Amino acid sequence: MNHVAFNVAPEKIDEYREKLAELGIEGTEVVNHDDSETQASEEISPSTFVRSIDFQDPDGTQLEFAAWARPLTEADVAYPAADAANGASQR
Repeated sequence: MNHVAFNVAPEKIDEYREKLAELGIEGTEVVNHDDSETQASEEISPSTFVRSIDFQDPDGTQLEFAAWARPLTEADVAYPAADAANGASQR
């Protein structure tokens, strides 16, 4: 397992980052995942689709709070669907 992500309300993500810091829990700043070349920006943009914070529990398990910034559409899909058994396209 790589990590566990928890879906949180978009209006709460900044508050949760502050709460983690208050509790002394190290984590990333809020990352604005988007369609830019670097796939993340410091500011929220129209292409921001999710905002997230990564941190670890006391056992070292990677955790994430993720807040959807907008609904995804077919335009967000850059690759054809793949079959889980062999990775072949489903076209």
